[in-house]
Amino acid sequence: MLTYKYRQQLDGTEPIANTLWQDGRPIRIATPELALSDLKRVKRNLHMVDLDIYKEVING
Repeated sequence: MLTYKYRQQLDGTEPIANTLWQDGRPIRIATPELALSDLKRVKRNLHMVDLDIYKEVING
């Protein structure tokens, strides 16, 4: 029997709670908040993030 135990995010939230289903996609996608926190955690590609657009998406 295979058991998968995921780790919690650094802020204590569960990764699955920070993902969304989107029609036409076979897997879940990360919320913008989770995506940015993952990039910060691994310290990669942060130069590619336009924080002005990120803030627009977050604030609606």
